[in-house]
Amino acid sequence: SSGINAEYGGQDADVFVLVANSESTLMHSEKSFFKRVNAKLSQPNIFILNNRWDCSAGEDTGTRDEVRSQHQDRTIEFIVDELGLMTRKETSERIFFISAKEALKIRMGQASDLAQGWEERYKEFEEFEVKFEHCLSASAINTKFHSHALRGRDIANSLNESLTKIEQLSFNYRKKCEEEKKIKESQLNFVLEESAAIKKFFKQ
Repeated sequence: SSGINAEYGGQDADVFVLVANSESTLMHSEKSFFKRVNAKLSQPNIFILNNRWDCSAGEDTGTRDEVRSQHQDRTIEFIVDELGLMTRKETSERIFFISAKEALKIRMGQASDLAQGWEERYKEFEEFEVKFEHCLSASAINTKFHSHALRGRDIANSLNESLTKIEQLSFNYRKKCEEEKKIKESQLNFVLEESAAIKKFFKQ
């Protein structure tokens, strides 16, 4: 994520996923971290997720494509030219433009109010999941860190479950508030109608 701590101790992990804000470019701290990783590991596996891409939904197609191209070109330049990790083709296949918030809503069956173009963003998220799982599995088989990979996957699943529960609790609370609001409004209307009827009665 943005703002990687300089003392972060996960530089010997099997796979690295950088979740960047698509509204900004790669930060110096993020670049420094991956440079240290590259110096320590011979061939680190890196995925780049440009999150919050749903914020571009309001832009016209030309502007959106231009911004996407700029992000992709700068990331490829860093991975290929500065780090020398992969070819341009390999790097382009590890860059994804997604919306984690939208993906979570879709998984919870709440896709009714998503921004235009959500289908493409969600498709990219699914592509990332497939490639990430394949990379993680291959890495676990070919290295001695099999248990670490499994533990990481368990942590990711646990985190996903926690986020799902939080989202569901929030949805239920909002629904409850809306129902209570309707009841209060109905009660208020009833009181107002009764009050008007009483006033009319005494005027007669």
